[in-house]
Amino acid sequence: MQDAGAVTQRPGRIAVFAYGVLQSTSVQKTLFGKELQGVQDSVPGLVLTVIELEDVELVMASGTSRHPMAVLGATSGASIRGTLYWLSAEDLDLLDQRSDARLHRVAMKLKSGGAAWVYVDRRYRPHAPNSR
Repeated sequence: MQDAGAVTQRPGRIAVFAYGVLQSTSVQKTLFGKELQGVQDSVPGLVLTVIELEDVELVMASGTSRHPMAVLGATSGASIRGTLYWLSAEDLDLLDQRSDARLHRVAMKLKSGGAAWVYVDRRYRPHAPNSR
């Protein structure tokens, strides 16, 4: 996981980009007990694949076991669309606990110019900001 300092923050809120199951109102209510408000955005450099979720509660809330997983795109111009949410530290901790084991969160630049935590394929390891 990268340094949280790279992620855009607001007082008491942390930027998190969702492209899949977290965009579902029923999943939001299952996880956090409330509906989240967000804005549309995208993350360059990623594409989506599909995985089978094993979390029975999230499968029930979303209505399907098949959910997208972001992986590094092989072509220039690759990008995924989704929603930028502003979560509390407690909500982010809960999301980490409930996240599928095949995912981890990394700080990534958004098309809008900010940066957010994005849950991606655990095999993806972005370069450190000062290494080339």
